[in-house]
Amino acid sequence: MRISARSRYLTNYLLAGLAVALTAAGESAHPQQFSRANTLLFMTDHVVDLPASTILPYHLTRISTLGDGFEDDITVRLISVGDDGARNVAVDYFTGPRERSVPTFVGVRGNPVLTLFLQRDINEMARQSRGRPRHFQTRIKRALEESARVEDTRFELGDRELAGQKITIDPFRNDPDRGRYEKFADKTYEFIVSPEVPGFIFQIRSRTVDADGKEMILEVLEFRGKA
Repeated sequence: MRISARSRYLTNYLLAGLAVALTAAGESAHPQQFSRANTLLFMTDHVVDLPASTILPYHLTRISTLGDGFEDDITVRLISVGDDGARNVAVDYFTGPRERSVPTFVGVRGNPVLTLFLQRDINEMARQSRGRPRHFQTRIKRALEESARVEDTRFELGDRELAGQKITIDPFRNDPDRGRYEKFADKTYEFIVSPEVPGFIFQIRSRTVDADGKEMILEVLEFRGKA
């Protein structure tokens, strides 16, 4: 399969911006120097052991007091084998009127659904606050490296109970700019991952609450395939 130069460029751009474990100063560092959370999310091969024809179905649910809740599907399709056993991956990002064009991810080893979830989440916070996406990206990066909580967990997929790890962060709680971004101060993220799940990513959850702890926005992205 012939991959366009544009797809290669956009893949590198997205991964460079959102592979939050890889800071400019640490790109040549050994993976063991990263936190366990970053290692699981960004330094682990999620898709290289899967056949090139694999389809990974995900479902996103957004519950919001802002009146913009919805449910939709995201489908990750492994389309060919790239360099060094990496995969070229296409993504059907939402359906119908919400569908968005996403370039082919070229030569990836991680699951692009993680990158896409964070990209959309960061852009939405920037839109709501009129802030800079880089600010939110940096806070998430620091939280994953410095304060992430990682614990063993069990979860159900279909009729099976599987073992995995749950990663939890609250990246904006101690934000020096908390006053400007108060609406996100107590926002939390949970990532559930497992080698027993094709594509490694089982669930991503973000939860935004108000100053009284009342839930304002809940987004849950969950794998809907078979183990």
